[in-house]
Amino acid sequence: MAAVAEEIELSRALQAPATAGAAFGSRSATTSVRTRSGMIRTSVGCMESSRPLVMRREFRQRIGPVLGWDNPHVISLGGRRSLWLVHDSYMDYSFDATTLRETRPQIQNLAVIQKGSCFTLFHRGTLTRPTNFEPGVGADPPQFYFWPLGGVSEGDVIKVFWGKMSLSNVPRGSKDGIVRHPIGTYVAEYDAYTLERRRFYEAPSSRVKEPTESDFLVQYGFATVSAPNYTYLFGNPNMLNLAMNGGWANGPHPATRNYLARVPRGAVDRRPQYRTATGWSSDPADAVVISRRFYTENTMQPRQFGANKWVSITKEDGFFGDQLFLDVAPNPWGPWRTVRRIDYSPPYSQSTYQPILLPRLTGEGDLVVVIALNSWQWDVALDNPYLYRPDVLRIDSPFE
Repeated sequence: MAAVAEEIELSRALQAPATAGAAFGSRSATTSVRTRSGMIRTSVGCMESSRPLVMRREFRQRIGPVLGWDNPHVISLGGRRSLWLVHDSYMDYSFDATTLRETRPQIQNLAVIQKGSCFTLFHRGTLTRPTNFEPGVGADPPQFYFWPLGGVSEGDVIKVFWGKMSLSNVPRGSKDGIVRHPIGTYVAEYDAYTLERRRFYEAPSSRVKEPTESDFLVQYGFATVSAPNYTYLFGNPNMLNLAMNGGWANGPHPATRNYLARVPRGAVDRRPQYRTATGWSSDPADAVVISRRFYTENTMQPRQFGANKWVSITKEDGFFGDQLFLDVAPNPWGPWRTVRRIDYSPPYSQSTYQPILLPRLTGEGDLVVVIALNSWQWDVALDNPYLYRPDVLRIDSPFE
């Protein structure tokens, strides 16, 4: 009964009207309600604008109950709305926690709707015990759970690819990457306004392995872009658990290779065609690598910003690299050409990885990049949540 009483009291406190003019992400700007589909919807207020410098400043602070968060993926919903899907997040609705250790165990995925400069969180569970926005099927966190990949919006439906992840007990060295690895790819379809889930199913290419390089799966939908006639599914093995590939020394590793598939626009439940050396094939064994480079990972995140204007941002070797690579191409299959290398020093953290391009340009036509930050020593991040919050960069447009 004590837990129930605590939940009721906390709900009453947070359902009070937000204070007018309250600072973004502050307790007085935060309100929560339970939706008809059973999710917790929490508004955390509005930034003064959505300009990159403002977002950079605000993301350095806690965002309402979110004390630390990781690795966002962003899908344009049209107008001024976007869906952010983020990886491992630490939540504290009491607003008393100052370290990640004080929060409940992490949730592996969290949804955020951005409208203009205002942000609203979505997850399941309760305020005192949040759980994943997307529980998936066959999940048993932390042993099995789902991380977001790419996605597209089609009318009033959002279609998102999810990687089913598993913990590994393979013996590992200090430079062998993360302890998780993908074991399948799934698709969820959501209402574009309420985020209520309509469908959840295994992706048609979920069990596709690399054609000749290894026995690892390719996660088609790792990044996803809809063009006028096709939805392109960029594929990557996403194997950042280097111990499962013989350890650090056994590189280059599988995540350094990217592939491409396509389906008719929005038809992600259809079996795709795979990019070959000469065109397209329905046989995944015919697929060829469209980009191969680096040593541990080459996790490209392409966008299209106009006809024949494809651009991608990539962090060389993720945790282990030093540069961001900005690439352009006339087609999603390439040829991809590096037009800029950026030496990026994080402003307040140590380790950086998985940059993405936001789906909108600035008013001046420049690119906006969000990149995950962390500490080399996880125990340090647990005690210092500011190390575990993304950064935002503005990059001059590579197009004339």
